[in-house]
Amino acid sequence: MPVGRYEKGKSPFGACDMAGYVWEWCDSEWAGGTDRKVVRDGSWLNSPEYLRASSRGGSHPADRGNLIGFRCARTP
Repeated sequence: MPVGRYEKGKSPFGACDMAGYVWEWCDSEWAGGTDRKVVRDGSWLNSPEYLRASSRGGSHPADRGNLIGFRCARTP
C-alpha cells in the first residue's frame, strides 16, 4: 500500500501506517538466548488487540509467509 493512504490512522506524532499490514521484523532477540527475533504491530489477520505499534511477538528468522514483513525507513 502507498504510505499515508489511511489518513485517519496517522499517529499524534505523524507516523503513518504503523499497524494492521504485517508483523514487522525487528533486530532484537525475542527471549534471551533463543534464536527467535521480535516481530511487532500485528497483521491483517489478527484480532484488534494485536493491531498496535506496542504489540510484540517472536518468530524464527526462517519463518516465511504473508503475515511477516519489514518496514523500509530512511531519515528525511
